[in-house]
Amino acid sequence: MNTEIHIGRNVRDGGKIFLKPQDLITHVHGQGLSRSGKSRLIQYIVQQLVKQGKAFAMADPHGSLYLDILCWLVAMNYNRPIVLFNPSWIKRIVGFNPFLSDYTDEARLMTKAERLVSSTLRIWGAENPNQFSNIERWLRCIYYVILEQRLTVGDIRYFIYWKQKAKRDELIAKLKSESIKDQLLDFYTNEVRFKQDIESTRNKLQKYIHVQMRRIMSLRDNNIHLENVIEKKRMLLCNFQAAEDELIGSENTRVLGTLLISELWESFRKRGKPTEFYLIIDECHQFIGPDIQQILNEAAKYGLHLMLFHQHEGQIRDIAGAMKNAQTKIIFSTEESPKKQRYFTLRRANHETIEVEAPEVRDYKVSTERIERYVEKLTQYFMTCEQVDERLNTPQNEATPTEEPNPYE
Repeated sequence: MNTEIHIGRNVRDGGKIFLKPQDLITHVHGQGLSRSGKSRLIQYIVQQLVKQGKAFAMADPHGSLYLDILCWLVAMNYNRPIVLFNPSWIKRIVGFNPFLSDYTDEARLMTKAERLVSSTLRIWGAENPNQFSNIERWLRCIYYVILEQRLTVGDIRYFIYWKQKAKRDELIAKLKSESIKDQLLDFYTNEVRFKQDIESTRNKLQKYIHVQMRRIMSLRDNNIHLENVIEKKRMLLCNFQAAEDELIGSENTRVLGTLLISELWESFRKRGKPTEFYLIIDECHQFIGPDIQQILNEAAKYGLHLMLFHQHEGQIRDIAGAMKNAQTKIIFSTEESPKKQRYFTLRRANHETIEVEAPEVRDYKVSTERIERYVEKLTQYFMTCEQVDERLNTPQNEATPTEEPNPYE
């Protein structure tokens, strides 16, 4: 890898400063308060990656960074394929379904179910499944049923409401795994005990049956394929901001962001060859947990390089030890003057420390109409909301899948 990313000038001698290959291999950890210049630097880094044609995924929980990059792409008349994932966008539903699997054997399906359970518990702030053994076991069984029977997250309702007994019994009877079948039959022997055991969990799982979540996560096609994003060296921009019109809330977008990052990592782990790819996460504490240590330790050998940003140390208290494995540090000034907002300290893994002034990043004023036309162009191969709703109302997705190739996947 010979990639270098320009990030500013040396305050001492005026020389250009780059993130060099070794800086990227050891991963980047950036910290800066609101209005410190952090988001502007992320935007500038993304622009450098676009200009160099590098593959990356960027996750923005606020939406402003995502919009600024879209404005820049429109102003530049950029016409290469870029994958957009914005759960708040209603005109086209860009799907993401982590409950898909090509596996049919019990061992691999169980492994996938366990990984989805770990991601779910992390979203709930319950990373230690030993403290939630019944919940962990129950979730594993439900996720296994979804994977084996090729169901959707919307079918979770058959397992969280006792009155859905007829359909639930039908699904359990079809199971090939006798172990999962026995565990589920045991769970559903007593209504009172069942409700006591899973009441709080049921409230959380109801997020999966939210209408917009089902639109995004319930089809076997119409989805982003992360393996293709990696293989074809695509650029993926993700906006995990809650919808202003309340179409989808922040807790649901956080669920989607956490699952997407988890699936992206698993896609890399299954690859036989390294592929240069950058994962840039703003407000990273919203989407990652203790397993980030394993990712930081192993990602570079697969070609995956992380850039993790947040505002202050209190946000990463639970993962502070793991974050030490991101050895290239970018620390922004806390001063409030406009000039100082562009100053940061770069600390490399070899302990070299450089005071840097970030480049000025231009604002591009682009009309809403131009942005919407650009987004429509990039998402035209995905279904409209009406098409997805029609498919969801067809039992078990029996409608004919879309066959038109999607070059933006």
